[in-house]
Order: sequence, then structure tokens, then C-alpha cells
Amino acid sequence: MNHCLIVLLWLLVPVFAIEPTDGYVFVGGGSGVIIDRDGLILTCHHVIASVCAPHRPNLEIRLADGTPLPARLVASDPVGDIALLQIVGEHPPLKARQPVDPPGPGAPVWVVGNPFGLGDLDDRASVSTGVLSSGLVVRGDYAGALIHDAPVNPGNSGGPLYNATGGLLGINGAIRSRTGFRINSGIGITISSEQLRRLLPALRDSRTGFVHRAAPPAGLTLKDGENGVEVTEAAGGLTVGEQIRRVAGRPATSAAGAWQLFSSGPWRPELTVPVETATRTVQVPVLRRRIPGLPWLGVDFIEKTGRIEFSGVEDGSPAAMVDLPEGAQVLTVEGAPVTTRLDVLRLVEGKEPGDPVALTWRTADGQPGNRILICAIRP
Repeated sequence: MNHCLIVLLWLLVPVFAIEPTDGYVFVGGGSGVIIDRDGLILTCHHVIASVCAPHRPNLEIRLADGTPLPARLVASDPVGDIALLQIVGEHPPLKARQPVDPPGPGAPVWVVGNPFGLGDLDDRASVSTGVLSSGLVVRGDYAGALIHDAPVNPGNSGGPLYNATGGLLGINGAIRSRTGFRINSGIGITISSEQLRRLLPALRDSRTGFVHRAAPPAGLTLKDGENGVEVTEAAGGLTVGEQIRRVAGRPATSAAGAWQLFSSGPWRPELTVPVETATRTVQVPVLRRRIPGLPWLGVDFIEKTGRIEFSGVEDGSPAAMVDLPEGAQVLTVEGAPVTTRLDVLRLVEGKEPGDPVALTWRTADGQPGNRILICAIRP
């Protein structure tokens, strides 16, 4: 090979603009990335789900150099698998990475993470590289995903996917494998920077520790027709037979994909999602998508003659965090008087993780009390 060709090939190799581990943190058995010098960290919900919850603020992260720091969970998006953490108290100067627009397929990418927990031995994160395989796509509940072939394994979850200049393209969330085992098969699925940008304001501003996603209107059904995605049962202002072209500004290439695009953003009351059909644009009102898991308050309600009392407050539960007094008589739940366990069950029926439950009570010495508990996900 002549020297000119060698020089040309060297010039074509992208130079990574930062240290690959800049901004990286260890989170539990997984990974995360600092996005703010004040200590905001993004990771996956499934990374922190077993070790932290909004009512359990104590969590330890480690910087890429091994420095341990306390952190708390600000909020999580269980459906979209995103969690936002905040370092607590004083910390050394931090290097932060900002989400950037992804390049096209074929562009080089870098993954930083803690595969199989190997970095726990010496606080050294691992770096792997590959190319971006797709633009923005829908993959399961990841309504905004990127696919790449950089090796990822358990422990990489929540860690950053960088472009050649160190811009944050997303956080690694899933692995595709034909064996069913969570081992790398050459396909990694990343929660894209587009999704992170859309969810960050809702995560930062959450008052409950949870972010809900939007969902299609009740009764709407779609199918893959000869000319694209077709409405088969009407709802939300759409009519039977209409051909859907775009949902929430994204191309609707399949019925399943269109359905998930309704969930690509956070839910709020009276939210509408623009749906472009072959002939018009409709602002479709959406529902709140259910967060999977059983809602948990962490307290039992026992029935005595003509009254209900608190009993068995669980350590670390929402009830424990507000110091709910065992043995106190429960007066009202959600503003309604209660005298039986059935009364309580009826009033909390339909609550989901992230929903508030208002309680009032009277202690044995006659002291009144009231609190609003936020349902967590039962561990």
C-alpha cells in the first residue's frame, strides 16, 4: 500500500473529540451519563427499578474514576425506560454530555458502559465501537429508537451512545438476540436523543416521581392496508377507511408503529396529537397510557368494629416515608369517609403508579393527621 493511500485512510478515520468515559457514571449494575454539570444523570428505568424508587432517595453512583457520590431519583418513565437522577450535595467538577441530532446510517458510534459488571472490579468502564444502522425507528415501547452494531451487553444499559465528536446520541436500552438470552448478537437498541429531549422537561418537572406517556384514543383500531395504515374503527375525529401517513410528525409505516407513535411523548391533560392522513390533518385527543406494575402504598388497612386502622407499614414504602402512624383510625380516603376495607379498596381502585392518594386519620390520643401518598410500583 502506498503512503498516500495510508495517509488518506488515516484522514478518513474520525477522531473522538473527548475522552470516551467523560460524562459516564456507574449506576447500580448498569450505566448512566451526566447531562448537566449540576449533576443531572440519565439512565434507564430498568437499571434503577430494583434499587431505587421515588420514595427511596438513597442511591449511590460512581464517576468514571470510581468516585462514589450519593444521588436521588428525580423521576422515571417506566414505559419509555428513561430515568433522571440528581447527584446530592457537593461534588467535584463534572463533565456533561448533551443530546445531539443523530447522523445518518453508517456513521461511526461509540458505546461506553459496564458490560457484565466487569468495570466494578477496578472502576473502569468499557468502550466499544460500531456504526449506526438506522435512523429514528419504533421498536417495541421505544417509540424513538436508534439501532447500531456496537457490542452491548447487560451492564451497558443506561450508558451513552456517542457520535464521533462526543455528542450524546442516546442511552443504550435493549439487546436483540435470537437465542432469547441477553447476550450481544450484533444489534443494540438505543433510546434516541430525540426521545430524551422530549421527555426531559417532564422528568425534571414531575411532582410525583413518574412520567406518564400518551396513548391512542379509546376505540381506535388500525390495520396494515394495501395503501398504508388504515383506520378500521373510528375514534378521535378519524374516520373509517382513512389512510394515516404520519403520527406526531413521524412517518406511520405500519399499524403497530403508528400505534406506538401516539406514545412517543409525555401525556398531559387535554393533549392532542397531530395525525396526517392522505387528505387532512386531525388533532386527535389522547389518553394516558397505563404504567405497568401494581400500585403500592406500603400500608395495610385492618377493619375493626365500625372503623379502619393503619397496620403493617412497610419499610421504605410511600407510607413509611410520610411517617404514617400505625394504629391510627383512618377517617377518609380521597375525601370520602371509610369504615370498611371494601370502602378503601373501592376508593383506590384504578390508581396507578404515580397517582396520589389523599388520606386523613386520627391517632389514639386524638391528634388529626393528613397526607397525600404517591403510589409507587410494588417491588
